[in-house]
Amino acid sequence: AHSLARGQSPDAINFNPSASEGVVKRNGFARLVPSSGGSAKSTGLFASTMTSGAYPTFVLASHGTTVDIVDGGGWDAIGGTTITNNTDVDMLMFDDRYIILNEGGGPWQWDGVIAPPPNPEVTDLGVDAPNQAEVATCEIGVIHKSRLWLSGRASDPSKIFWSGLHDPTKWVPDDTSPDAGSENVYKNDGMIINGLKSNGDILFVSKIAKDGSEGCLYGYFGNDPNGTVTIRRIAHFGALSHQAMMSYDGVMIVADPRGIHSISGKGVALLSRDIQDIYEAIENKSTIQLGRYLNQVWVAYDSDNSGVNDSVFVLDIGRARWSRYTGTVGDIGRMCNHPTTGKLLSTYSTTQNQFVNVHDSGLHDLRPNGGPNAIEFHWSTPDLDWNTFYQDKIVKNLYLFTEDTGDVDLTITRTLDGEPQTDLPPIVANVQATGAITKKTTRTIVPSSDRNSRFTRFTFTNNVLDE
Repeated sequence: AHSLARGQSPDAINFNPSASEGVVKRNGFARLVPSSGGSAKSTGLFASTMTSGAYPTFVLASHGTTVDIVDGGGWDAIGGTTITNNTDVDMLMFDDRYIILNEGGGPWQWDGVIAPPPNPEVTDLGVDAPNQAEVATCEIGVIHKSRLWLSGRASDPSKIFWSGLHDPTKWVPDDTSPDAGSENVYKNDGMIINGLKSNGDILFVSKIAKDGSEGCLYGYFGNDPNGTVTIRRIAHFGALSHQAMMSYDGVMIVADPRGIHSISGKGVALLSRDIQDIYEAIENKSTIQLGRYLNQVWVAYDSDNSGVNDSVFVLDIGRARWSRYTGTVGDIGRMCNHPTTGKLLSTYSTTQNQFVNVHDSGLHDLRPNGGPNAIEFHWSTPDLDWNTFYQDKIVKNLYLFTEDTGDVDLTITRTLDGEPQTDLPPIVANVQATGAITKKTTRTIVPSSDRNSRFTRFTFTNNVLDE
């Protein structure tokens, strides 16, 4: 016999890790706008407020070769960009300028005043041709200590650029911006810059080998990149991508090939310890994205190596409690926060449509027929050998003892000597209450013709809605 110890909980998915009243089903999502932006893959998402312009708040989403403004009127394409199809688009705000970065050109800016919707149009960010050419085709950027920092250019994979102080249009040093400049960050280390993030005090620079086998995280300390700044190695790992780095109240959180880490001061901690076996089993980690909702960190990932992020790890930082949200049928491509409501926004792509979703809102779930997924509890016994590990045997009956918890369906599956069995459909054991404190349910779980095995493991799952 094997049983859950008193106070022990089975593993579970689709519950809200921040709920204090117990195990509570997570909320679903609503559409930011009901219309679709088209069928191209999501490549960027950003939202911010402006102090000028026709509208106070804009949400920008990129897909295919297009960047759109997404608002109550639908999707308005921003003209003037030369975005390479289905490549990453990074967007940020500097002094009421939306800045758009992509390998196909740019950088571009749009201020919401010149060429406002419904026919918005970008202009070059650089104040003139030499300044524009200096940072052309940079793919990633960050605001740090009143400067815009850019990197990710294919022709200069270890180079980082910084603008003039308070002036993102100046990149070539001159009399008005003598402090603009650039430098290579350990050019000959065999790695490329793939991420830039700021926690307000330190500029974090991620470098990683092209095959993802190794990486480093560096920090820029100081205020003047032309004088007092020093560069130090912070960690012997690099982020998976620019989107796999996030500042959480001054703490840098990084998803790297080996786990999810937090960096505070000189301390590095592994946050993913409780989900480490699942994280390490992810075959394609290159699509992982980080986002934040209130006191939660969201980690969107590809659970089945299909190339799309169909699941999310959710960590409540204060409770140090993980949950896992499943059931996605599209690609959670990018995440950001709505600047006025704080709600988490995400792009959501299928082969036919692209939407921007508002999470923790409404009853839509991440699956076609809507409605929140059930909380799924699942628990596996150890490999059982009945103290005769050296003998082959066939298990004929399973005796299931349960608390009097009401009408609950448990799906029972098994593995024999580590091999999942698919010869029979899952067996459902109904444990509906009969008035007794405990009851015994007996089920014949395998036919006598099933093969011998030395070890048997049972897995019990409940994923019925509202149970």
